[in-house]
Amino acid sequence: MDIAAIVARFDLHTMALRMNAGDFTHADSLFTPEIGGNCVNWLLGHLLVSRDDLMMRMEYSTSLPDGFRAIYAQGSDGRRTDHFLPYEDLVQLWGTLHTSLIERFKRVDITNHDTLPAFEKFDLMQFHEAYHIGQMGLLRRLMGKEGQIK
Repeated sequence: MDIAAIVARFDLHTMALRMNAGDFTHADSLFTPEIGGNCVNWLLGHLLVSRDDLMMRMEYSTSLPDGFRAIYAQGSDGRRTDHFLPYEDLVQLWGTLHTSLIERFKRVDITNHDTLPAFEKFDLMQFHEAYHIGQMGLLRRLMGKEGQIK
C-alpha cells in the first residue's frame, strides 16, 4: 500500500469537489433534476458518511452529528430535502473530516500489518467518491452553471 498515493487521491477528490460544488448556495445544493437522482446536498452528506465509516475502521470515533447517518446513509431518501443540513455546514464538515483523515493516513505504519485499518474495500471507496463528485459536476451543468473541471 502506497500511503502517498492514497493521500494524493483523497486530496484530488477534495479539489474536484471544491471545483464542482464549492460555490454552491444551500438552495443550489438542493437542486434535483426532473429526470431523477439525488441533489448535491445528499451526495456530499453521503460521502461524509462513507469517509466517517473509514475513520471508524481506523479506530477513530464518529465525527458526524447525531442523526446524520439516518439522513445521508445509503438507502435514505435523497429527494426529501426538508431535513437536510445547511450546505455550508456540510462543506465545513468535509474540510474537517478530510484534514483528520489525511493526518491519520500519514501516521499509518505500513510495515506493521496489525496496525493497518481494514482496506478490503478501499478501491471501491475511491471509485465511490470519484463517481459521486462527478455527479456533482453534471448537476452543476444541469443547473445552468459553467463546468469548472476542463
